[in-house]
Amino acid sequence: MKHHTLLNIALAVAAGAAIVAGGCAKEGAAAGKSDESGAEISVQKIESELISARKSYAGFNGLDSCTLTLAATIEWPEQFGSAEIAPLQSALKDAAFGTLTPKGIKEVVDSFITETDGYDLGISHSVDAVVPSERSYECSIDVRRGELTPKYVTYSIAEVTYLGGAHPMTYTKSMTYAFEQHEIVSIDNLFNADKMDVVFSAVNEAAAAQSGVAKGELTKAGFFEDALPVSPLVSIDNGAIVFHYNRYDVAPYSMGAVDVTVWPYSVESALSPFGKLLLGD
Repeated sequence: MKHHTLLNIALAVAAGAAIVAGGCAKEGAAAGKSDESGAEISVQKIESELISARKSYAGFNGLDSCTLTLAATIEWPEQFGSAEIAPLQSALKDAAFGTLTPKGIKEVVDSFITETDGYDLGISHSVDAVVPSERSYECSIDVRRGELTPKYVTYSIAEVTYLGGAHPMTYTKSMTYAFEQHEIVSIDNLFNADKMDVVFSAVNEAAAAQSGVAKGELTKAGFFEDALPVSPLVSIDNGAIVFHYNRYDVAPYSMGAVDVTVWPYSVESALSPFGKLLLGD
């Protein structure tokens, strides 16, 4: 490990996830006990690390000198109460870095910012600072924790790459991990396979409503087609199902990434037992 490439900040957050029934948790309430009002209080310990790394290089792109900057910022889960999170950690490494390696996250990050052969930029040496120019190239990965509930946690992953051209290429996705089932939420485990027509209809109704057009007329809102496919990039946020589409998936770059929010009641008949358990009260 090259220690100069990593800045590792441990964030230990105790009592970060409070499961509260009938009222707000009071400071100092003991796990699994009632407070003065009789409300049941459960407190879970949450621990994570913020791993930040950045390294710049000088190179030659075939026409002129150039620079390449590689960077990563990862909010890495270490503990969510007593939940088993190894499957979550493995899925985050795969989603962010495309690797299922058993290596630790710090080794994976270090490899990401030090391995430059795949960029074909004639990298010659590292540099301490970069003067921004049209030949300043970059690739960055950002992993952040989103919503956390007693049932699940959602993470967002963003990769931004600029290797020339009119604009950077951005790929984003969110993933939700179910604590009790030890599974990443997907359209395969969230819905019954024979009810995907219900999901398709709900996605397109929601997309039309969000865009201010009638169902079946999404091209009027700038989409490539009048109907959207069901995106495999699915997560849960604030109790709703979010279907994510990256730039160019269903619309021009200028429209950005598209999130279509579908509420569980609109796909209730399509939810699998896993989905009903996860999205139920």
